[in-house]
Amino acid sequence: MKPSNFSLLAILAAALAIGSPVPGISETVKPLGQPGPLSVNNITVGEATGKSSLPILSTGEPVQFPGPNNGQYGNMSVATAETVNLKRRDQWSYGCTREIEYKWGQCINMINATPYRWRKGYSHSYRVSAWEDRWPEYIEPGESIAVLARTTSVSIFRNADDSAGEVAYHLEGTDKPMSFMLEYRSGTLHLPWIRLLEDLEVMNHHKGAEFNLGARVSPYGVGFILAGTEGDFVTNDGPAAWMQAMVDDIGHKPLREIVLGRSHHAGMYKVQGGFPGMEWNTVTQMATLYDQLRNGGARVLDARVVRAAGGRFRAGHGTLALDSWWGTWGVAFDELIEQTNQFNEDYPGELIIWDLHPTEAFESDGYLSGERRAEFLESLKALNHRVRLPEGVDITKMPLNKFINSRDKQPAVIIRVDERWLEDVDPADWPGPSEGFVTNRQFPMTSTWSEKMNIEDVVEHQLQSLDEVEVSRTSEVYDMQWLQTLVGFFSVWPFGASLISIADQAWDAAFRDLFNALTPERYPNWLTFDNIRNSEMKTLVMAMNQCFVLDKCGDWVHERR
Repeated sequence: MKPSNFSLLAILAAALAIGSPVPGISETVKPLGQPGPLSVNNITVGEATGKSSLPILSTGEPVQFPGPNNGQYGNMSVATAETVNLKRRDQWSYGCTREIEYKWGQCINMINATPYRWRKGYSHSYRVSAWEDRWPEYIEPGESIAVLARTTSVSIFRNADDSAGEVAYHLEGTDKPMSFMLEYRSGTLHLPWIRLLEDLEVMNHHKGAEFNLGARVSPYGVGFILAGTEGDFVTNDGPAAWMQAMVDDIGHKPLREIVLGRSHHAGMYKVQGGFPGMEWNTVTQMATLYDQLRNGGARVLDARVVRAAGGRFRAGHGTLALDSWWGTWGVAFDELIEQTNQFNEDYPGELIIWDLHPTEAFESDGYLSGERRAEFLESLKALNHRVRLPEGVDITKMPLNKFINSRDKQPAVIIRVDERWLEDVDPADWPGPSEGFVTNRQFPMTSTWSEKMNIEDVVEHQLQSLDEVEVSRTSEVYDMQWLQTLVGFFSVWPFGASLISIADQAWDAAFRDLFNALTPERYPNWLTFDNIRNSEMKTLVMAMNQCFVLDKCGDWVHERR
């Protein structure tokens, strides 16, 4: 559902012809309170069938979108009536709408989470379609953009590998001159890179540093966020021990206020047995657990246990039907424990939460017995640095610095187990808080599962759920399941989509839809993702903590309240 620009173009042309401003272009569009057309004074932008954007608002003031279905209007969408900026939308949204298919392209999402306006500087390209025109002259504080970097047509006489582009943006209003260059580099993959220029320094990178944003399959892309203020910026490619780097700032905040990344089926990054599941419908990650922790920044690990052939406990992804296990099993838990311990040795001072699924615990012919569950719990004692926790206390109300701090840099590990999982376990076999094990009674958490494959449906459902469960800074921990599910035909047909491939859509939407819908009073505490790679989740989590938890990103944050 894209707004039509036919009548608006006519008005714009008439206005330009007589040299006067377009009526209503400097006005704020008032929320209508329901999905539907936008109204700018007496100008109505109706629902359209075309793929065009909103040229009438290309020089407009901040605009308020109505209703919950705004994701269909483009990549500056929000879930509720909230102010966003559409300056030069006709250029920077071109090519990155989900309806447009393209090859040799990369959609580059960029979020200005600083109080400084970004001014376009030097720009140059070689065989990249409309590179100079697509990048906006200014990117306002709190604004996000999405630009398609696409090579020009190729043939047997022209190779796209040497295509490249670069554009610089200068931060206005800083005491020292600061800027950065986005480089769409030549090569087979055309990886986008960020180069820090002038006096710009960020957490984990000094002046002149460069880092790549990774790559995702077209038509989906990568995201770049710069968040914070001069002298206190966070961005992509943050430190492996990102919590330790931020603990002096967020340490006084309770666990229910901070933001952590959660890995969905953390141990399902390879198949090591099981039937009849296959990789395409059971594998959820590509990176090892160690790399999910180090590069991805995951700090909550979704764990689901299957007692596989030979009696070894493994991560599992499947279900129980006809008195048998149907699915696959992944990495053994002793390997996952070893990787967790190794990460804590290499990067001390982080908090890691193992989150056991509330009900899933299987073996080949049924659910795990109470004795087997007790055996599994005992095996988890091999996790080093388990925290000694108090009895009968809601630990989500405890500040982070009760678990980790910058003085001794001791790691902290918590194992969260739902009481339903423990129903058949002898109470004498429950390790308890003194061993670092807590139930949902001491660690309450709410979550909403979309069970949808279409990314627009997932976005709409997850953002609506933030309101429906009344998420706030003081409510219990909320886990946002930013995930797509293979449904119907796609769940059994091996030549279609895979969980890994559709996860690219979810990552793309996280930078376009999720960040723009959050406020200091309304944000998730856990972000659950498939296919955690590069530093994207770490980037989102650090920026959300910087902007919405710590309020260190400028006045635009307060305008979202």
